[in-house]
Amino acid sequence: MRISGAYSLQETQYSKRPVARNKAEIDRQNSDSFMPSALAKDFNTARRAVSNLQDTESRTNLVNDIKNRLVNNEYNVSAEDVAGKILDQQA
Repeated sequence: MRISGAYSLQETQYSKRPVARNKAEIDRQNSDSFMPSALAKDFNTARRAVSNLQDTESRTNLVNDIKNRLVNNEYNVSAEDVAGKILDQQA
């Protein structure tokens, strides 16, 4: 069996880059680039959603703990601390 056209296939696969004219073009040709796929973007979105879910659970636990301490009269916060947090949020 004879295979013809193998040389032209190699030429196509290993074509030369155009010659750079200045340093900016050389840097651009030598730099790596990264383009995430749609699947990678979807995975990242799902990862962030799970991370936020875990934060929500810890927040819920914190609120329930404070509620229990309030019911048992064990939660005491000074007015200065409250005012300081309010002012910090306004800044």
